[in-house]
Amino acid sequence: MKRLSIILFIVIVCIASYAINEEKETAKESGSYSFQPKPLDNNWSKWLVGEWEGTVGLHGIKSKAWRGIEHGLNGQFLITEARTQSNQ
Repeated sequence: MKRLSIILFIVIVCIASYAINEEKETAKESGSYSFQPKPLDNNWSKWLVGEWEGTVGLHGIKSKAWRGIEHGLNGQFLITEARTQSNQ
């Protein structure tokens, strides 16, 4: 009877260690891929990219404005830069 309980204990420990290793492998596989958004390849984001010039008015003061928009990080994000110049 004692021998049976020792063998049963060993079998349970082996099954538990196998299950733990299986969970670790699954976690490693799912962790190897990082989140990466899809590229912005729709018509709106393609139309928006470029250099834009215009005027901005606030409280009767007009300023020249420039804005540059480009794709960044493999097309996954839109990066913008803006400048204004007062006409006073």
